[in-house]
Amino acid sequence: MHNDLGDGWLWVTAHKTGEQGTIFRDLVEDLDDNIDPNTVFSWFHSNVTKEEAVDMLVKGVPFNLEFVSDVELT
Repeated sequence: MHNDLGDGWLWVTAHKTGEQGTIFRDLVEDLDDNIDPNTVFSWFHSNVTKEEAVDMLVKGVPFNLEFVSDVELT
C-alpha cells in the first residue's frame, strides 16, 4: 500500500503484475509481519545455501543471487 486515500480507499501496487490503482480496504488483509512479500515471485528463493544455489543453477532454476546482510543501515 502506498497511500490511504480515506473513506476506505487505498492506493496500491500488485506485487505479481506491478499494476497500480485504487482498491477498497475491505478487499485486502494485512500480512503477518513474519511473511516476506517477495514469496509471491517465482524467482524468489529465501535463504538458500551455497550448495543449494549451485544445484539450482545446474538445474536451470531461475533465481536472483542475493544475500541477507548482517550490516545494519543507520
